[in-house]
Amino acid sequence: MCVSMYPAHFSKTIIYIGSAIHPQTGKLVHVLIYGNKAINMNVDGANCMIIAINTRQRLGPENVLDTKDAPGLLDNMVEVISSESMAREVEMFALSLSAEATVFNTGIYTVVAGSAEAIRQRMHEVPQDRRPELDEGTLESFDRMYPPEDWQLTVWCFNNRDEAAATPVLIWYEPMDKETFHVPMLDSHKGGEPELDTIVQREHHLVVGDTKDYEEIGTEGNPVTWAESHDFRSYKRFAPEALRWTLPNRIVGVERRDWEPNGDYRIDVGVVNPGEEHDFRYVLPPGVAQAA
Repeated sequence: MCVSMYPAHFSKTIIYIGSAIHPQTGKLVHVLIYGNKAINMNVDGANCMIIAINTRQRLGPENVLDTKDAPGLLDNMVEVISSESMAREVEMFALSLSAEATVFNTGIYTVVAGSAEAIRQRMHEVPQDRRPELDEGTLESFDRMYPPEDWQLTVWCFNNRDEAAATPVLIWYEPMDKETFHVPMLDSHKGGEPELDTIVQREHHLVVGDTKDYEEIGTEGNPVTWAESHDFRSYKRFAPEALRWTLPNRIVGVERRDWEPNGDYRIDVGVVNPGEEHDFRYVLPPGVAQAA
């Protein structure tokens, strides 16, 4: 579900996206949790993957919550919607923060977040063993696909040669569109600019949730558009207190192992409400859609 700058292999991807209310600001935020196994196949050096996030907010270490005390967080979600389990741990600390871009470590990645131009200016702060040579054509394509006035790019730099379970990363952000979840699913593992007119093979679990109080809904497992709604509260209460505000009360999820059109997912935020049907669709990146 990602675009790598150079050839790479990603597997066992788990993606969570949901809504929550920030405990300090009272604002509605979206929460993205991502984990996978990654191998750098670039014979000439380090690599990176690029994920666009639908926010004008400057993303920094304060947006990334440390999940080292909840290593099975994504596993628990998959366990609820299936029977699989994979353990992970996470380590995060800030390297650099500026008004233009942010550089920080999390698990096997060093992340540079900001506009494409700001990312170019800050790449020298990425540790040398994880620092890839950026392909200008690929960055320029993301500038076109995800207009910088509404999107922040995140570049995840890595250089492991053996399959490694990338520790789950939890990012919260103030979304531009509060009514839909934008799930970054654009795919290209061979390096370079992604091909938008192609079919790609998916291999991931996708989980969606929110923090609403469902005490008034007494029925479990009511059907929704693409999954069943599941109670996650029994897992949530054992999570570290600092993370609980981001974690859902109910979730829905699917395992995707199909060939699908390349692009992102757009999901109605109400998809987890039992008994309701909501939109779940493939979309081209917004810059491409607007140009068309």
